[in-house]
Amino acid sequence: MNKIPNLSDSSCFTPACSAQGFCAAEAFSKSDTLNSAAAQTLLRPGKSAEKSLNLTSENSLNFAAQNSLNLDPQSAAASQSAKLYQKPIVVITGGEPMLHHKEALFYEFVCELLARGHAVHFETNGTILVDFENFPAYKSCVFAISPKLSNSAEPRGRRLSFAVLRNLKQNAKDSFYKFVISPEFDAQPEIAEILAACESEVYCMPRSADRRELESAAQFCVDFCLKNGYNYSDRLHIRIWGEKDGV
Repeated sequence: MNKIPNLSDSSCFTPACSAQGFCAAEAFSKSDTLNSAAAQTLLRPGKSAEKSLNLTSENSLNFAAQNSLNLDPQSAAASQSAKLYQKPIVVITGGEPMLHHKEALFYEFVCELLARGHAVHFETNGTILVDFENFPAYKSCVFAISPKLSNSAEPRGRRLSFAVLRNLKQNAKDSFYKFVISPEFDAQPEIAEILAACESEVYCMPRSADRRELESAAQFCVDFCLKNGYNYSDRLHIRIWGEKDGV
C-alpha cells in the first residue's frame, strides 16, 4: 500500500496509517448510473495501488492517469491532484470494513480523510451496528449498503438486520442500497421487503464474472431497473479487462 505520512500535527490523526488489514480506499461516485458516470480507484488490503486500479467510468481513465492516491504531500501525485476540480471521494471497502469501526487507527484514518476535505463512503453489507454516538465522524460519511439476499445461501439472521439498516439511515450523512441482479433469481420481493422496513435509493448491477456473462445479464438488469424505478450500475472494469485479477 502507498506510504501515508505521519500526521502528528493533526488533532484527529496521530499515528501513520501503516496497517494493511483495513486501509482500503477507492475514489467513487454514487451516481454510477444511467444518468451519470463515476470514477473509482481501489486499494484493497495487501495490494499496491498499481495492481488495484478499478475504473468504473470513461471519466476514470483520465482521472486514473493523473492520480495514484499517494497521500505524501511531496509526491508528484499530490501535486497533480491539487489540479483536480474537486477532491476524489474515498470509499472504504473490504471484506466488511465496519467490523473495524471502533478500532482507534481505523477511526483516526477516517477522521483525517474528513479533515482533509475528502468525502468518505463505506461499502458494507448492513449487518454491523455502527456506534454513531461514540464515533461521531461516521455521521459525516455515506454508506453504500449491499444486503445479501436469499440466493447467497446465508441464513436470514446473519444477512439481514432491519435495526442496522435503520441505524445507518437515521445517522449517516447519506445511505443507499446496491444489489447484484441476475435472471436466475427474482430479487424484487426481497428488495421490496427491505424497502418497506427501511426505505432508501436503490442501485442494481448485473451479476457477472466475465464479458460474456455481463453481456447476457446487463439487459436483464436494465429492464429490471426500468420496471421498478431503480438505478442501473454497470461493471466497466469487466467490460475493459474481463476476468483479469487486480483491477
